[in-house]
Amino acid sequence: MSASIEVAQQPLTMHSLRDVTTMLLKHHGIHEGLYELAIEMQFAMGPVGPSPDGVMPGVAIGFSRIGLRPAPATGPLIVDAAVVNPAPRKRGAPAKRLGNV
Repeated sequence: MSASIEVAQQPLTMHSLRDVTTMLLKHHGIHEGLYELAIEMQFAMGPVGPSPDGVMPGVAIGFSRIGLRPAPATGPLIVDAAVVNPAPRKRGAPAKRLGNV
């Protein structure tokens, strides 16, 4: 007999690496510079398998921390903090105008 567990279905929310980088920039209040996501991983090796007779060498990978690191140049996963999280304007400062007026 198999047991079933009722779990409330929550919508799955996925984010790209660029989205996560942007969220971290906003969370930490960073307003300038180029950044990329840094992921710290841990590796463990040992015997793994579906049964004691089917054991073979294997590797487990764990993600222990994520963060931001400054990037030297632009690239597909690099986020410009000034674009995604511009510094707030000071009160009374005129808005920048784009184009010729």
